[in-house]
Formats: sequence, C-alpha cells, structure tokens
Amino acid sequence: MPPHKAFHLPQRLLTTAARLGRPRISLKFRKRVTQNAEDASTNTTATGSHSTPAPSSSSALSFPANFADVIAETTDVAPSNRKSREVAKEALLLLLQGLVASADAFPPLKSAVGGLSFVVDQVELVSSNKTQVLDVYARIRIIAESIARAMPVDDTPSPAHEAALRALTSEIEAVCITLRDITHERKHFVKRYICAKLHRAQLQDIVRRLDNADAAFMRTMTSSAEANGAKALDYLRNKPCEACERGSGAGNLFFLVGRPP
Repeated sequence: MPPHKAFHLPQRLLTTAARLGRPRISLKFRKRVTQNAEDASTNTTATGSHSTPAPSSSSALSFPANFADVIAETTDVAPSNRKSREVAKEALLLLLQGLVASADAFPPLKSAVGGLSFVVDQVELVSSNKTQVLDVYARIRIIAESIARAMPVDDTPSPAHEAALRALTSEIEAVCITLRDITHERKHFVKRYICAKLHRAQLQDIVRRLDNADAAFMRTMTSSAEANGAKALDYLRNKPCEACERGSGAGNLFFLVGRPP
C-alpha cells in the first residue's frame, strides 16, 4: 500500500464513523450504562436494609458457645456459594476443636476427632465437586454430634464406649488413607484426568463408609445403654425394699401385740 494511502486511512475511518452516527450510539450506550448503574445502586440500597450480609470466615470467632446451634445454621448450604462453604467448614472445625478440648482424658476420642479434622481439611483438595464436599461435611457433622451425645457425663468411659470409639477411629483412619492416596494421584495432571471418574466413585464410597461408621457407633452405644438399663432394672427388682421390710416388721409386731390371749 502506498505511503500516502496509509497516512490518510485513519482519517477516512474517522469520517466514516462520524457519518454513521458514532457520537449518537456512544451517547445511548453511556445513558444505558448510567441507568443500569443507578438501578443496581437503588436495588442494593433497597435490599440492604432488609437482607442479612453473608457471613465471612472471620465470623467463626463470634459463633455461639452451643456448637449444635452453629452447625444447624450451616446445614442448608448451596454448593455454588463459596462463602457458605467456608462458614460450614469453619463451623465443623470449631465443633471438632470443642471435642478435642474434652478429650485429654480420653485418647481414643482425640484420635477420632483428629481424623475427622484431617478429612475436613483434605476433602476440598481431592474433589472439585462441591456437592460431594458438602456431603462429606454433613456426614462428619453427624458423626461429631453422635460423639458429643455419647460423651459420658463424668468423663469416665465405659468399656463399651472405648470399644465403639476404637472401631470408629479405625474406620476414620482408613478413610484418611484413601484421601491421602487420592491427593497423591491428583498431584499429577495426567492421573488426575484419567482417574477423575474413579476419584468421584471413591468419594461416594467415603460418604457411605462414614454413614456406616456412625451407624455402627450409635448401635454400639445404644446397645450398651440398653444393657446398663437392664442391669439397673434387674438390680432394683431383686434388691429388697428397706421401707417394705420396716413395714413388714411393724405389721408382725402389731399382729403379735394385738393378738388376744
């Protein structure tokens, strides 16, 4: 292309754009953008006074002392809501920390809670499916609540309690080993792509195993409670009533004294 044509090309483009009405189009576009911005600010102002802002991860510091209430607030979490997932994770970790604080005199409990904390930290690293992550969170929440309900009042575990916790800890450790293997495979891009379907199936299996572990733990604790209740009832039935014995002795004495000669 000759130099003089290359020099006059920008001027021709400007003339053509002006002839097509570029300033008018720009003005309409600017007006539309301004109107959309005003509408957005109006909606934000109107809904800001009625809606509650989404909690951030720092709000874990202001969680109530009742851990059950904290977990109940994060039960219904949208998988696409990143902030809600973070709050659910922080609430779970807070619940587990509360259990660890009471596990000094109970080593099996500390091992089980440590394994659950590892699962909470690792599950997001081994799955991009947020629904599966929340499913694992829900199972861990159920197990943590079961452990908290089964805690003895006097911090003195029964043999059945220790056996149930050891079985639960063993299953949780097996889940942790599976998560470590998945994490190791996902470090390699090729293995991550090839084994993606296998990893999804393994996470579904982890959810099932956590369900079974919680069910077995609760069955053991329920059976132990029923056995203790049966022993207490049997003891009360076979133990002689002192008041009845005193009443029976007084009746015999009255019978002897009041008997006519």
